[in-house]
Amino acid sequence: MNEIEKARCRSIVYQTLALGFSPPTGDVLKRVASAAGRSKIAQQLAEIGFPGELDFRIREGSLAERYNQLFGRSGSGGVWPYQTHFAPEALSTDSNELVDLDAFVIEHGLEVPSLKRERADHVSTQCEFMALLDEREAVALEKGDRLLVEKIRNAQAAFLESYLGQFAPALGAQLERIDPGDFYGELGGLLKRFVEAECARLAS
Repeated sequence: MNEIEKARCRSIVYQTLALGFSPPTGDVLKRVASAAGRSKIAQQLAEIGFPGELDFRIREGSLAERYNQLFGRSGSGGVWPYQTHFAPEALSTDSNELVDLDAFVIEHGLEVPSLKRERADHVSTQCEFMALLDEREAVALEKGDRLLVEKIRNAQAAFLESYLGQFAPALGAQLERIDPGDFYGELGGLLKRFVEAECARLAS
């Protein structure tokens, strides 16, 4: 598998994580929670040499109910999928000022559309942002623009170091403890392992 294909595989994995951590819709059930969706993500992971797949059961009741139990403000799960919850600076604020995606894009000279999925410090938004960067990397590789490829890879490393990599492993581990063997526990495990592997890859 060449660099272009690997970048697109990574983008699909990040898209899956972004979708999986969004409020459940028919698209989530089709692309992530279904057998066909799990098979596709397993294929993408295998292509980039990352063994693993989503293998879970869904508790009685809808996935939306489980989502609200874990992530809802009135739920008992106590899981907060926001970077500001895990960052020490967030102890005295409930804003998303710690994460400014627009400023990050400008700082690194990138051409990436604004994201409206969730708050900027939400795990789904940050996974979607990484998916976009991987797709931009694939396009730059196709054009043979090595300077742009290097710029995008530097941006990926910086974003993981300052943002997603700061809290995704802890969030994933928390979900594995709270929801073992179920949808969000397995999704959290994938998030943890994949982001840790990405941090190591881009740091090497």
